[in-house]
Amino acid sequence: MTGIKRLTNFGLELKSGQERRRAKLLNLALILALITAALFSTFFVFLAPKSSFPVYLVNLLSFSGYLALYLTHRWLATSIAMWIAATVLICQVIVVSILFGTSVLNQVFILGLPVLTVLIAADTDLKSIVVATLLATIIFVALNSLDIPGLADNFSTGLHSQIQTSNIIATFAVSFVIALYYRISARRAEADAERARDRSDGLLEAIFPNAVADRLKAAPGAEIAEKFENATVLFADIVGFTNHARILTAEELVRQLNVIFSECDLLAQAHGVEKIKTIGDEYFAVSGLSENTTDHADRMLRFAIALCELTNRLQQDLWPGLQLRIALHSGPVIAGVIGKSKFSYDVWGDTVNYTARLVRHCHPGEILASEAAYSVLRDEYRFDAARPLDLRDVGEISAYPIIFPNNRTIND
Repeated sequence: MTGIKRLTNFGLELKSGQERRRAKLLNLALILALITAALFSTFFVFLAPKSSFPVYLVNLLSFSGYLALYLTHRWLATSIAMWIAATVLICQVIVVSILFGTSVLNQVFILGLPVLTVLIAADTDLKSIVVATLLATIIFVALNSLDIPGLADNFSTGLHSQIQTSNIIATFAVSFVIALYYRISARRAEADAERARDRSDGLLEAIFPNAVADRLKAAPGAEIAEKFENATVLFADIVGFTNHARILTAEELVRQLNVIFSECDLLAQAHGVEKIKTIGDEYFAVSGLSENTTDHADRMLRFAIALCELTNRLQQDLWPGLQLRIALHSGPVIAGVIGKSKFSYDVWGDTVNYTARLVRHCHPGEILASEAAYSVLRDEYRFDAARPLDLRDVGEISAYPIIFPNNRTIND
């Protein structure tokens, strides 16, 4: 099987995609033509040695043409190479029919021409398919109508019948093998395309919220921009990251960040929160990017508490003294997809800017909620007294540190 694959892949280094598939089919057809020419020469050596020289001559010329094309068509367009092969086949059929007569049915080989053209040209070259079909039909009908006498008229009835049968079987066998190979190749191409689609869909679902991923799959390249009147934004910042990074190698730093943020991703997924991106050592997430999400603030606070529990565990196994500063704020946001070759899903608005500034005022290991988030969560969770802050470009505000959940557990 490996040998067949190598032969059909020969000379395809310069071709790709659909052109490569068509060239592989042409390679297979040329290989079968070479084998057929060699077998018929051998056949006549044993069964009709007196008539073998004309057969040798015709088959030698045809063999040379097919072989030359097999070795050189990598530099040609597949459609041009296909018509060169078709020309050699037509000349071979006509010359052999004139030499041996039409009674041995050598002309049936011409019926393989439209089959080969249909499989190679497929839906890319309808004109070639029509021309090849008409040409094969005209040549076949003309040779049958002429009833040309030839060397075969001197053969015995048994040999005559054997040659007829061999020509018919060879024609159908070659056409069947090419069609079967085409079918197998088509199924493999479909399977590869399906796997590629699954990988692409998986990548979209990993980057975008499900609703956005579904829209992009249905309409690739579509412009996506939405405004959500009420969502909750979280920024989580690693405390002491700069100093910690100085004592680590690049590999160690990336490994530790990967462990931390991968765990954050799992928690975000478990709490129904959308991770937007990481910005350096900060984790940016939003809850409420769905029309059906009304408990976005509650989800986000549960997620924030889970992040604090995560840091406690990772302090033992990964990063001694690891702590996060976490800020929450609720309000309107705008979300959308930007970019072409390297697209991303992002969220913008005053709510995002407010949260990014609020996290700078958090104490290590603290979850700090804005007035807007606090007003939604205060009946369900306990908060410390309001802390007055002066937020850049915002002014005087009040923020509320979370103490612990009230009247419920984290896993309720």
